[in-house]
Amino acid sequence: MLKPKIRVIVVDDSALVRSLLSEIINRQRDMECIGTANDPLVAREMIRELDPDVITLDVEMPRMDGIDFLGRLMRLRPTPVVMISTLTERGAEVTMKALELGAVDFVAKPRVGLASGLNDLAAQIVDKIRVAAVAQVRRAPARDAAAAAGSAGSAAVAHSAPAAGLLGRLSTEKLICIGASTGGTEAVREVLAHMPADMPPIVIVQHMPAGFTDMFARRLDGLARIRAEHAGSDGSARLLVELADGQTVESVLLPRDGVCVSTQVGCAVGCLFCMTGRDGLLRQVGSAEIVAQVVLARRRRPVKKVVFMGMGEPAHNLENVLEAIDLLGTEGAIGHKNLVFSTVGDRRVFERLPQGRVKPALALSLHTTDAELRARLLPKAPRIDPSELVALGEDYARATCYPIQYQWTLLEGVNDGEAEIEALIQLLSGKYAMMNFIPFNTVEGLAFRRPAWEKAQALAERLRSHGIIACLRDSAGQDVDGGCGQLRARSLSVVNVVSSGNASPARWVRQIGRAHV
Repeated sequence: MLKPKIRVIVVDDSALVRSLLSEIINRQRDMECIGTANDPLVAREMIRELDPDVITLDVEMPRMDGIDFLGRLMRLRPTPVVMISTLTERGAEVTMKALELGAVDFVAKPRVGLASGLNDLAAQIVDKIRVAAVAQVRRAPARDAAAAAGSAGSAAVAHSAPAAGLLGRLSTEKLICIGASTGGTEAVREVLAHMPADMPPIVIVQHMPAGFTDMFARRLDGLARIRAEHAGSDGSARLLVELADGQTVESVLLPRDGVCVSTQVGCAVGCLFCMTGRDGLLRQVGSAEIVAQVVLARRRRPVKKVVFMGMGEPAHNLENVLEAIDLLGTEGAIGHKNLVFSTVGDRRVFERLPQGRVKPALALSLHTTDAELRARLLPKAPRIDPSELVALGEDYARATCYPIQYQWTLLEGVNDGEAEIEALIQLLSGKYAMMNFIPFNTVEGLAFRRPAWEKAQALAERLRSHGIIACLRDSAGQDVDGGCGQLRARSLSVVNVVSSGNASPARWVRQIGRAHV
């Protein structure tokens, strides 16, 4: 039985190019050109009707450029694509973007002598079409360009790449060799992003034309980098991490081999006692960017514990956070209960965490037993009654055989009163849980205050007297603004703290205090 021919659609605004490519394709016994289109809108209808095996695609076309069309195609109808366009200095960047979005490969059109040049490239063109015909392409997620970088197309290979398992290995006597075709650039980027600084020497053989390599190298280097480090007196350090698009997040090296990582640039929850959410949510942090924070930390010291308690609400970036947790808990060789997922409470968390092969420890931000007060303190958190939140946490704790860590930021005159503590004892009695009391860390512009240390100690002791595990935690890195609630998207230079424009913190304190006392 004859093998079916590879069915190709050619998309190019040049009639000459369409004619030449059709002729080149139809000369091959194993392929045929089933249609040509002069712009993406015509191509869209043709693809729906003819269902091709491979598409060749130009970049610069009328009505819609090839990059926009490629992005939509990979989201709605993933199909192997070979880019065929003129490669200029600008084109190198455009081609890199095409590979990120899911193009299998590309061919550089000659800038002069088009007809003869394309015929000279005929063997290369048809070979790449054959490779594309058997490529496995996946549906690209609908996300913004910054977050999508490295998550579509050929980058899918990186998630199963054996080299990802090298996270944390130490060797000085071996050599790692990586070979990749042109379409594997994003896979290489993903693999390298997961490698710590103490890896053996790495040799990369990457097939790409001249003018492309500098762009590729710059993108690899720019995934994430530490732009500033502020050492605390307690052995901690606040790290300002710059991401590829120039946005910044903060990580904190913790005493005793831990690191606190950020999952969002900013935060949408808007906790009144936290700096991170003052300017709202700027963007999500990708799974590779989350892991990159751990890698950068490992370059400075051993990391045995990762807490997702930095900037952002992990539940609002659930897919990327779960992907990072899975990688760190398997290939990264970090103990599952040394991965701590912190959240204000979101029902999706309790649905998804039990389904993963890595089931992290869970930290729930409680802060009060009073539902009305909690809504004031956490204005944009999901409306879950504290008793229901504890019940959901209890189910997860029993299922994973590990206690829930409840977080309680102590605010003087707000949530440290007698009635509050009595209600907390009733809520947690008999539960598989521990309470972490965290005295409020100073945030410029906020009128909240921390209670006296002696009072905080007495509160913890009172819980312990009722059989509840209670700890009083003094956040690491407070002297360098690295404590709980103090992280923010700082610029690379000195930044002035700007008010959120909402009602003043002092007024909120007075209102909350009156409502609760």
